[in-house]
Amino acid sequence: MDFRKKLDEIYSIIPNSEPCIENCGVCCTPINWTPVEDTFITEYMKKNGIEKVTWGLTELAENNWKCPYLDGDMKCKIYPVRPLICRIMGHTAKLKCPNKKQTNLSRHDVDKITRAYMKLNEKYIESNI
Repeated sequence: MDFRKKLDEIYSIIPNSEPCIENCGVCCTPINWTPVEDTFITEYMKKNGIEKVTWGLTELAENNWKCPYLDGDMKCKIYPVRPLICRIMGHTAKLKCPNKKQTNLSRHDVDKITRAYMKLNEKYIESNI
């Protein structure tokens, strides 16, 4: 299975986030990503000399609970491979962006994304056991 292609198909359901304010960072808090995303994020980070960050509570608090992948200019270091949670920000009623007009996905699209995303991760984990 081409996991990258399947992940990109899931991401393609989400509207483009161009209306976001460049280097805003308001929505960029510490996040987790799934094993299938980790593969591509780690690959990107190695290729681009980006160090993987694992902050504890102290480091998170010292950095105002911002994502460790924001640089000093509030620009995302892993933007091209950012995980689903970052891509969907500002596109659902529960993940509103305070700085832009909300572009809500339909309930059908949210369900479709969720099911496909979970299924892909299950297959990925099964293939790596």
